[in-house]
Amino acid sequence: MKSLYASGIQHVVISPGSRSTPLALAALSLPQLQCHVVVDERSASFFALGQIRATGLATALICTSGSAGAHYFPAIIEASLSHLPLVVITADRPWELQQCGANQTTCQQNLYGAHVKNFFELGETIEINGNPNNAQHAIRVGAQAVYTAMAPARGPVHINARCRKPLDPTRWPLDSQTPTGNIPNISPPTQLLSDEAVNTIVNILHTNSRGIIVCGPGPMTGENPSMRDALCKFAASTGFPILAELASGVRGTDSAFVQHASSYFSCVDAGLLMPELIVEIHRPLTVSSYEQFVSHHPEIQRLVISNDRFVDFTASASAVFVGDISDALQRANRLLQPISRTDWKDQFRFFDAVATREMIAILKSNPDCDASMLHETLLCLERDNVLCLGNSLIVRDAELFPSSPACKKILHQRGASGIDGLISAAAGTASVEKKGVVLLLGDVSALHDLGGFALLHSVTSPLVVLIINNNGGQIFRQLPLGRISDIDDILSSGFVIPGTPQFKGICDMFNIHYTCTSNREHIHQLLQDGLRRHGATVIELSTNTCSTNYRQEYIQALRQKLAQEKPA
Repeated sequence: MKSLYASGIQHVVISPGSRSTPLALAALSLPQLQCHVVVDERSASFFALGQIRATGLATALICTSGSAGAHYFPAIIEASLSHLPLVVITADRPWELQQCGANQTTCQQNLYGAHVKNFFELGETIEINGNPNNAQHAIRVGAQAVYTAMAPARGPVHINARCRKPLDPTRWPLDSQTPTGNIPNISPPTQLLSDEAVNTIVNILHTNSRGIIVCGPGPMTGENPSMRDALCKFAASTGFPILAELASGVRGTDSAFVQHASSYFSCVDAGLLMPELIVEIHRPLTVSSYEQFVSHHPEIQRLVISNDRFVDFTASASAVFVGDISDALQRANRLLQPISRTDWKDQFRFFDAVATREMIAILKSNPDCDASMLHETLLCLERDNVLCLGNSLIVRDAELFPSSPACKKILHQRGASGIDGLISAAAGTASVEKKGVVLLLGDVSALHDLGGFALLHSVTSPLVVLIINNNGGQIFRQLPLGRISDIDDILSSGFVIPGTPQFKGICDMFNIHYTCTSNREHIHQLLQDGLRRHGATVIELSTNTCSTNYRQEYIQALRQKLAQEKPA
């Protein structure tokens, strides 16, 4: 554990178990480590991801042997796809108990397969009352695991630690018997683009006059001022507008950013000029309209700059560069000759103005629908708040009906786009953020993380969980399946969850402060009350009107206005 701490681990999340006793006691006896005990392994793993997203640092997980480690699997998949440095330590039985019917013994070697960057087998490791002969090996593995998790591309690693009885100490504290050895200093490398690659980017930019900068989910979401500053300077040098989604962690409110990026790709052919070049930063936009646009326009040159992996989801990129994005943009800025493209930028100012007008009209005519409540919630956030944004319809409505929240730190579980573990992850974020965390998610997502409610009971800093209850699963109504006539009965019985229960009973069971409203005008006061409270608050926003009923109406109205009007 000293090796993990010396290598940068500050937080350890422990799920109690017998076989993992030596590992848990080693962590708990090291005062420099902040240990968090979470009984349910599934909740524990997402709790750890919430910490990693907020801090940018690796967190360690500890669990016992048997099926315990399997409960980490969904979070490990998310960590792998989001490039989050998670160090998983599973306790295991010694070799002689394998494949002989011993209780609580499973094959834990390479348990997570290709979803981890590396697997480390400690073999016969620490016996808690003795002096292990491979202590130095364990120290090196701890440092190596953190190095691997933090090195490009970041991601989860797995250490399997075999512990032989006796597992419980005969003396306390353990410090006097802790093995000593050299702990290596680690310095994870940074992957930078070559000068040749930067020159190639600059040459492509100089040969295209109408370009856009697209920013999808970031590798480590949250506030990234250096990236935002580099992007804004890059946009100023190229004369290109920035279309960034909330999950990118870089979206701003100044004139360089297009606020209605999601709608743009559904309307670009309705009286607007078509771009010649797309500069895609890290990952593509989440919204399906972007994927459709790129697929339907292979003639548009697309240049991809990714922090940590090859990204080309339509197999149509003109060039893909992998390396530190901020560094690449800063170096490109030094080589670019600033170009003023006022007419091109005016196209996007005109588009944003028309889109805002049509959006407000739709929301005013549906004041208590789910999208209107979401929009109002985002408007209520303050600069110091941390927003944890849910998946499914939540993130799509946040992009289609944007409000540019004042908060600068926005965290999003976009790796595998799953709806599981969102409450647990927000609790993990609240354990390292003290300025007020707000989680915005749907009712089905909340039902997928009932174990997270148990964690909310122990939260001590302000955490507000806003659950939009629109009779769950409404996203299926906007998919192609939902547009088939006479299929509503199938949707209602097999996909949508009609009559989703209120969450008051769950909150009462765990003694969590709860309130419910169906009026958007109440949201601001309820949110402020929750953020002033030490501990968790659940606010249920109840509505029977879903955005799927008028999303297409909004896009059609916007397209019509864009075709009729022209930029001034």
